[in-house]
Amino acid sequence: MAGALGSAALIYLLVDRALSGPRYSGQTTDHFDGRKFHNLEGPKRRGFVDFLRWKLTGKRGEWHRWNESQPGAPPPMRVDGEKLRITFVNHATVLIQTGSLNILTDPIWSDRASPFT
Repeated sequence: MAGALGSAALIYLLVDRALSGPRYSGQTTDHFDGRKFHNLEGPKRRGFVDFLRWKLTGKRGEWHRWNESQPGAPPPMRVDGEKLRITFVNHATVLIQTGSLNILTDPIWSDRASPFT
């Protein structure tokens, strides 16, 4: 079991290094030690026991009823000249239209948020 966990951790680290961008290194500041950023003020570091306590004793928020709403008019096919039109599609998807150019932003257009099945 320990061998499997160790192997999984090693694979995770290798994949993380292979798929991530270059690490930032720069001048040391009050919130950057040259390799890592950290909050000057904020919540204390919490562990797994704190997570379990929160999940087991936390109170659920109120569940709001569904509010039916009608969609707005569809955006134009193109926006000409120096005009700018931004249409919120849903969640993290935005349609940006300017200078007869359409740009659709969305981090995920797939069944999963992973490079692996």
